[in-house]
Amino acid sequence: LAGIVLSLYQRKIFPFLWVVFVTFLGGVMTVGTPSSSHFIPVIPALCWLVAIPIKNILETKWPYVAYLLLAGILLTDLNFYFVIYTSNPSYDFRLTFPTLAP
Repeated sequence: LAGIVLSLYQRKIFPFLWVVFVTFLGGVMTVGTPSSSHFIPVIPALCWLVAIPIKNILETKWPYVAYLLLAGILLTDLNFYFVIYTSNPSYDFRLTFPTLAP
């Protein structure tokens, strides 16, 4: 949210519009149920919006706060992918890989 506010304040509206258009066109206007694959094109814009406040913090006299935020993001991602996600595998990962019988 801070990235959205700062991008609009700094008149960098392109990443915000990118998120709005992908959400509308990929999530609302597509045929069928919205799914996560419809929102993949928004990932670069979200990374851009996260980077805007971190860049502003790096340019202040407290750059260590930005490093702490980056470390928090990294630890959150690592926790999700290697703890939460692996402890609850989806149904696809429970099936054996199909092989051809000789």
